[in-house]
Amino acid sequence: MTLSRRLLAVGSLAVLSAGSGCLHTPFGDIKVPKSMGGTATSSSNANTITPPTEGNLTGKQAATLSTTLAEQLEKEGKERDAITYYEKARDSDPANALKASRRLAVLYDRAGDSNKAMHEFRELLAARPKDADLHNDVGYSCYNRGEYADAETYLRKAVDLDKHHKRAWVNLGMTLAQLDRPADSLAAFEKAVTPAEAKSNLAFVLATKGNREGATNYYRQALAADSSLKMAQAGLAAVEKNQKPEPPAVIAAPVEAPRPNAEAPAFVVPPPPVPATGE
Repeated sequence: MTLSRRLLAVGSLAVLSAGSGCLHTPFGDIKVPKSMGGTATSSSNANTITPPTEGNLTGKQAATLSTTLAEQLEKEGKERDAITYYEKARDSDPANALKASRRLAVLYDRAGDSNKAMHEFRELLAARPKDADLHNDVGYSCYNRGEYADAETYLRKAVDLDKHHKRAWVNLGMTLAQLDRPADSLAAFEKAVTPAEAKSNLAFVLATKGNREGATNYYRQALAADSSLKMAQAGLAAVEKNQKPEPPAVIAAPVEAPRPNAEAPAFVVPPPPVPATGE
């Protein structure tokens, strides 16, 4: 089904109020400017526009409309449907495909399709080899699949490109903790957070690995450095009860919907949440 037919199927008329047009669909109100080919008419209550047809949409306009739908679907958690429309956006306007590809990489990853995710990430890296945010995203993707050696490679590249990239330093600290390199892990964490928070972060990772003794040790060290550190207090209490600690109160940026006219977030965090970033 073509884009225009799909739009006509889900909402045959868009209501215009105060001069701004919206296409009412099951996904919500989608803004459809008259410049994209909508035909305006008048009624006693409101103006209406018929959704633009395939013939009077440029590739860029079709891509914009598909991207708007994809973003709204993603906000609503309908990630499979969002993937479909990001793919449409990329097909409609290959010249501006990087934004759609960035979101597709993240959504494929969250959907568990690691092969497609890594294909997208590699294509993006080829186009943007000096994008620290992108290297960070790829590293975190590898981390979530347990591919810690690959994660370290990408994350080190991220911090080489941007030595002040706090989230990349935190991700690298987590990765090195998973690789049983606690001293290196602390050094990475301390590029982004306080020494006490770094020890608490390391303790959190060790606790998730089932290393209760190591977690207890580092939580105590964290509290010796800063007795008011709540995430260390709560973590130590949980570990002493032989429970997994709750995620720290201060975590890296949560999964967020894409912002209008912006690239994908620099760091997309699927569960489990991440320890303190110092931001």
